[in-house]
Amino acid sequence: MRLIGTDSPRQPVGVIVEMVASSGIQTKQLIGGGSYASTSLAEIHFGIPKDANPTELHVTWPRGGEQSILIKADDDHMIVIEQHLSQ
Repeated sequence: MRLIGTDSPRQPVGVIVEMVASSGIQTKQLIGGGSYASTSLAEIHFGIPKDANPTELHVTWPRGGEQSILIKADDDHMIVIEQHLSQ
């Protein structure tokens, strides 16, 4: 899954994503780092067992916004764009 920040930085280092599936909850965080002036894609990958059915993603963006996204079993490549925080 690729993540794109709008209120948070475009490459949202620090974003936390929880995937809820019938097999349990997996949590991943996008981390930065590497050599000077290097870049990498803002992507997170989950390993899903064959018999598990993913149902929902919970995204906590670096600026504090939260999103919940319903997913289908065939959603194997996703792009998640941060929704603007309501004031």
